[in-house]
Amino acid sequence: MERKEGLYISTKKLSISTELLLGQMMKGSGLTAAQGYLLLYIGEQHPDGTFATNLHKELGLSMATVSVGVKQLRQKGFLTVVVSPNDERQKKLIPTSKFKKVAVQISSAIYKTEEAIYGELNQEEKETLHYLLQKMLSRIEKSCPDSTIFEK
Repeated sequence: MERKEGLYISTKKLSISTELLLGQMMKGSGLTAAQGYLLLYIGEQHPDGTFATNLHKELGLSMATVSVGVKQLRQKGFLTVVVSPNDERQKKLIPTSKFKKVAVQISSAIYKTEEAIYGELNQEEKETLHYLLQKMLSRIEKSCPDSTIFEK
């Protein structure tokens, strides 16, 4: 008897495929999909800079993941760091002019990836999908209250 693919496997495949497709779309930028997303988030949500702790809380990423991403973006010249005069542990992350040069490319890659995946869905289907995904995430949050991914 052939087993039908479950929702877990389907959502896992969708997540991995989305990441791979976005990575392909971002090839010319010199950034991975994860780096591009993190950089775009910082540049759009915090154009005057932010702190790694804020990114950890806002994006639901572990501090280790944020630290690695920030380090890579700094090494590539997309972020600069300004140390707080009051507390040298506080390092403000500020997008550089190099970010501005790739921002449109990153946005375009994300748009094209979403279009490739969801382009055949009509607006009502997209809204329903979004609603159902949010509902699923909410249920997971209730089952996993210690996870940082749900911090706001």
